Parts: sequence; structure tokens; C-alpha cells
Amino acid sequence: MARTADPAATAIPARLLADAVHALWRHWYEPPALTLTPAARARASTLLWADLYPAFIASLPAAGEVPLAP
Repeated sequence: MARTADPAATAIPARLLADAVHALWRHWYEPPALTLTPAARARASTLLWADLYPAFIASLPAAGEVPLAP
């Protein structure tokens, strides 16, 4: 996982944000889906990893850093 060592940083690496969001989604959204039917679980997984996550990654700035303030 990417890290930033500077607590006063004004931006973070896009890879760090992508890793954090991936971990959050993997641990917060996938476990509740285990209670769903297999078809619903597959649909939820497709929505997360084939639709939402790629759209999130595409929304990150091309420069490689994400500003921490607007």
C-alpha cells in the first residue's frame, strides 16, 4: 500500500487513495453481501468492482496526486 510520510502534505498520491478506497469497500461492502443470495451477491460484486471502482479510479487526477483541500 502506498503511504505519505508528511503530516502537513497538501496532496496525497492517487495510488494511496485508490488503495484506501479499495480496502474500505472490500471490508465494508463485501461482508454484508455474503448474506445475499448467490445471484444478488454476484450482482453486488459486479456493481462494486466492474462499475463503481473503475469509475472512481477514472475520476482520479492524471497528475498522480489528489489535493487534500478544494
